[in-house]
Amino acid sequence: MQSNFPGCSSFLIKSGSAPKGKRWSTPRSKTGCKTCKKRKFKCDEEKPFCKRCLASNLQCEGYEPTAVLAIRRRASPINKITIHRPPPNNLFDTDQEYRHFKIFHEETALQLTGCHDLDIWTNIVPQVSEIEPSIRHAVTAIGALNLRTSEQSKIEDVKTTSQRQAFAYRQYSKALVGVRKSIMKGGMNIRSTLLACILFATFESLHGNAISMTSQVGLGIKLIADHMSGSNPEPIDEVILEIFTVVEIEAGALKRSFGGLKIYLNPDYLSDVIGPEIPEQFATIREARVKIMLTVSRALSWMYAQEDSDEDRGDSQLYLPGPKYAQLCRILTELRRWNSAYTPIFEAAWCSPKPYVLKAAVMVRAHYLSYYLWLATAAPDSTTYYESYTKQLTEIVTLIRIIFADPTPAESFTLDTRVVIPLTVVGWRYKHRGLRREILDVIPRVPKRGGGVFHTVVIGKVIEWMIELEEGDLSCNLEYVPENIAVKLTKFDIDKANREVHVACLKPARDGGPILREKVIPWY
Repeated sequence: MQSNFPGCSSFLIKSGSAPKGKRWSTPRSKTGCKTCKKRKFKCDEEKPFCKRCLASNLQCEGYEPTAVLAIRRRASPINKITIHRPPPNNLFDTDQEYRHFKIFHEETALQLTGCHDLDIWTNIVPQVSEIEPSIRHAVTAIGALNLRTSEQSKIEDVKTTSQRQAFAYRQYSKALVGVRKSIMKGGMNIRSTLLACILFATFESLHGNAISMTSQVGLGIKLIADHMSGSNPEPIDEVILEIFTVVEIEAGALKRSFGGLKIYLNPDYLSDVIGPEIPEQFATIREARVKIMLTVSRALSWMYAQEDSDEDRGDSQLYLPGPKYAQLCRILTELRRWNSAYTPIFEAAWCSPKPYVLKAAVMVRAHYLSYYLWLATAAPDSTTYYESYTKQLTEIVTLIRIIFADPTPAESFTLDTRVVIPLTVVGWRYKHRGLRREILDVIPRVPKRGGGVFHTVVIGKVIEWMIELEEGDLSCNLEYVPENIAVKLTKFDIDKANREVHVACLKPARDGGPILREKVIPWY
């Protein structure tokens, strides 16, 4: 069953090939649609679908992304970001500190930025480092970590790696002590304190310490709430609020809490900075990205509240009376309005000479589709969404392939963390059998980082386990896993020290209640 999905880029969707048979051919354009090229017919190049295909009652497979091909030939460097100059070396106690700070400034900042224009790493952090020694130590600690791929890491010998990591931990310890002392003395403003939380969370995340990372994020969210509740609070940078919002949303995609800490950021804080209204057309990709995060943050706050009340009642299903279901419809309508405002920018990005612009636009589009499908699962009747969005799920997978195509060294870190939501929506929530296997085919192509948790690999291992539990006796003719045998993931804990993920799920049984299944999955 297919549902109408306004604004879907249908030219990205793979369709069935044309029927075979003997055909006469005519001169054809190199820019014609894929179907006409296969049939050796001249294409009228109508967008998004070729009229010749429609007249022949065929599914048009769309057009080759010519802008992508042109971009690859140029082989231009990734994001042309303006980087703030590094602090003078007389601020550092040793040459080693200065060297690793420069590594952060010249390499790591771009790796953390990826294809998005997050000036927090390239401008705000270096600026604050000049006046806050604890921030400087935290930056130096991250610069001493290895954000290179696992293949690049093999070049470094074990002794050098051990010395570098020990230095990173010493710098991290200095940063922690410095922040505590500054806060006790009242000498650190809210901006610097929140930057410290972000840097500490980044350091912990790189080591796979999920509980410590989330504790830092939770502390930052509490600091924001306390600060904003005061009289005449100092404004907080939009990009800082954006980062906390991103972490909250992505944590919800994997697991709402680590160690009992629930992540929640009042979306009104971000709304006060950027404004609540969706324009008729977005001016930049960044504006669109921040606006959809605000919309989704509000929607998830509502959805989590329904889940919490459901747990309090002990119901087995999410209960949504009429008014609450109407609220879900309003949320999805607002997302469609966002898509209408974003479509012109998304289409223009395919003609951009800058490769990072296209990848940024595709990333935002993939997240929009994933957010929409994720929120749609809050409906009271699963028949309204399950098996209803095959077209959109297919587009998400197509977009992921574009995102993972020829990643630059600077993208290898951010690509892993920023596809968490699309991967979990396709692989965990909607259980389309063919698309789950396509995800498993794509994941190994992403370059692995040296150290830390590689989230895409972990997600892929869980998908493999779900397939093992759900598809053992299924007919090959079924497109989706039937709901009456679909497992529900109840536990997802990463053990970085042992390179394992501890998962559990409830598997429906033919007689009686669901059966708890648990497994420890190594990811390397």
